[in-house]
Amino acid sequence: MKILYILFLFQLFSCNENKPKHSLNQNTTITEKQIQEYKVLNFRRTYVGHENLPEKELKKLHESNPTLLVQEDSEILRKLNELKILEDNNLLVSKFDNKKLNKAYLDHENVIEITCKYDSLNYSEIKLSIQNGTKKALKTLDFKGDHIVGIILKDIDNDNVKEILILRYYYIMNGDNFDLWVLKYQ
Repeated sequence: MKILYILFLFQLFSCNENKPKHSLNQNTTITEKQIQEYKVLNFRRTYVGHENLPEKELKKLHESNPTLLVQEDSEILRKLNELKILEDNNLLVSKFDNKKLNKAYLDHENVIEITCKYDSLNYSEIKLSIQNGTKKALKTLDFKGDHIVGIILKDIDNDNVKEILILRYYYIMNGDNFDLWVLKYQ
């Protein structure tokens, strides 16, 4: 019984999940709390009832823009429509096709640098790193095997810092599903 108690205490004190900051060196501080999920929008292109369509109509369906699943009236949807990422709340997948983000800047002054590491063909994990002076924010996203269509940067909330837009795709139950993740650097 004492051994179990000692193992429990060892496990309890050795695991500390609230380590948002740790220092690389005297000048750089790393934190994960600065890259936050701002919004996730879900879209779908359904094929239900389209099994007997002629090839020309089926091709048109496969190339159509997915529809927003939950209709809402929000500022983010208005801004995405204004930026031509959405058209009448339908996702323009072509804006993300083969858009890879390696290194870019989130601001117009080229101060806030973002780097992104991922392999959309072999892995569904994205590693983001944002450097702003001596502060460095890290975030890893694992999409559990779903395909990453592309990543783009757009200023959605008019704060002069671009948000990170990640489009992922997966097929389930007679339809293509797309999740648009909007991440914000704070």
